[in-house]
Amino acid sequence: MKAWTIGRNRDCDIVIADTSVSRVHAELVETDDGRFYLTDCGSKYGTFVGGDKDGWSVIRQVYVDQEDRIRLGEYVASIAELLRMVPVGMAPRQPQHAIVPPVDEIETLSEISDLPKGPVERDPATGKIIRRS
Repeated sequence: MKAWTIGRNRDCDIVIADTSVSRVHAELVETDDGRFYLTDCGSKYGTFVGGDKDGWSVIRQVYVDQEDRIRLGEYVASIAELLRMVPVGMAPRQPQHAIVPPVDEIETLSEISDLPKGPVERDPATGKIIRRS
């Protein structure tokens, strides 16, 4: 897996100079099978997906496609546009904020968005994602 942090802080992999974007706003993960997984990192103004005729949906964690439009605070871009902002030659890092569930374990998007806020991990007994104590 490869991961990129997105935010206003210069230490982020994708830097967005917009005051509505938190210092570390979100994390984008590319899974080994080429899918993308977006996680809000406890941002002040939220992370949203959509923006079409149905409006924006607030998310905590969700699988996204490169064409998907997302909103970080008031900043709007597609996943593809964000990926083009990654500095050339930057070594990918491992995910820090997301535990990416396999697609076949997810029944609904709300199941991902309703995950506990804060650090999470997999319960070794059940494999479910839980809040880290």
